[in-house]
Amino acid sequence: MKKLSVKNYNKAKLLNIFIYSFLMISFFIPLLIILFLESSEIAQVLMNNPLILIFLISLQIYFFYLGSYYSKIKIDQYIINIFSSRTNSQENLLDIKHDMLKSYHIKKSMFSWNTIVYITFIKKKNNYITRKFYFSLMNDDDKKKVILYLDNILNKNE
Repeated sequence: MKKLSVKNYNKAKLLNIFIYSFLMISFFIPLLIILFLESSEIAQVLMNNPLILIFLISLQIYFFYLGSYYSKIKIDQYIINIFSSRTNSQENLLDIKHDMLKSYHIKKSMFSWNTIVYITFIKKKNNYITRKFYFSLMNDDDKKKVILYLDNILNKNE
């Protein structure tokens, strides 16, 4: 079995740049316009229609809630290594042998750019644990590769 390595560091970094840029555009710029250019036409529209600001702020809160996850799946001949974190740290790490894998499930979140990977594995005899990992902007090719490798591992385990 060849080694598989799927990571999204660059995509997650670009997504974070988009989220914070949208914060600047949707919150701080209208606020500065209202405070310093209060007699301008744009400021008058923003002050007369507070629903515009409420919509932009709620959209920004939704983007922060979804978040961007730095993720990596690495599968070699013996080990499955998966981590996912909002910050680029190794805090949510799973490192298991192939024979410990019991099942998996990959689900695309609705109204989100995150894909959720559920991994069920055996910790001790008849003690199963399911861990959830988020992957931001996982494309279909990477998803198919991960499914192929995990299916191969499950077939070998039977």
